[in-house]
Amino acid sequence: MRALKSNRCVPVLCTVHSIIEGSDASYYYRRHPQAWYESPSGAQAWLDGYNEAVRQAAMTTDTRLADIAERWDRELHSGTRLADLLRTKDNSGEDDGTHPTAWGHRIYADCIGGTARCHHRGIEEISMEMLHSHNSKTEGVRDNP
Repeated sequence: MRALKSNRCVPVLCTVHSIIEGSDASYYYRRHPQAWYESPSGAQAWLDGYNEAVRQAAMTTDTRLADIAERWDRELHSGTRLADLLRTKDNSGEDDGTHPTAWGHRIYADCIGGTARCHHRGIEEISMEMLHSHNSKTEGVRDNP
């Protein structure tokens, strides 16, 4: 993060969305053996641990965070079904459960876009402060011949 910031880049860390774990016959575990995810228990637990590590990294490095997982959870708690946000047999004809639908992608876009807009507003405010500071320092200078 320091290297990026030293080159005037603005890194954004992202958490990831939840998945439909399924079973050996369907969804995630059909393609990825459940035995791989025994500790912690389940693929979703691994993703939750990853998301927590990303949040901690954002906090300790003072890096912007697009918390997709939190926004996704908020959407689910508002009554949206996970099957509306992820590709499923019903909405795509595919046994997927990991890749977002258009609605799921909209959550990503809104969250990441919101993080970028906050940064952009910050740059505008800093630029205006610099301009005002520069103008106040040079006001008398321009009037002198």
